[in-house]
Amino acid sequence: MKYAVALILGMTLASSANAICIGSGSLRTCDDDRGNSTTYYGSGSMQSFDGRNSRTGVSYSGDSITSGSTTFSSGRTSTGITFDSTTYRNGSSAIVDYKDSTGHRSSKICNINGCF
Repeated sequence: MKYAVALILGMTLASSANAICIGSGSLRTCDDDRGNSTTYYGSGSMQSFDGRNSRTGVSYSGDSITSGSTTFSSGRTSTGITFDSTTYRNGSSAIVDYKDSTGHRSSKICNINGCF
């Protein structure tokens, strides 16, 4: 389960090139190659999001705030796990630092080829 949550966030919050998004402005939905479908609400520096992973059945929701090239996100999964992540963007790549209430922590570099 911890790994599934990390995959959800790593791919969703990094806005990977592997995601296909529909919509713009204050409402958009993105589907990625890991089974995540995430809807983002709001515009500007503050957004809310919710989604579901079709492979695991886990749903999630949360809020994010962006300042410059850094996005801070926090939320909760349908299994009760709370999570926080920080995404640092630099051009077409990003570093995603993640931690959750189970003690899982990870740091990944994401680019057009995925997250590593």
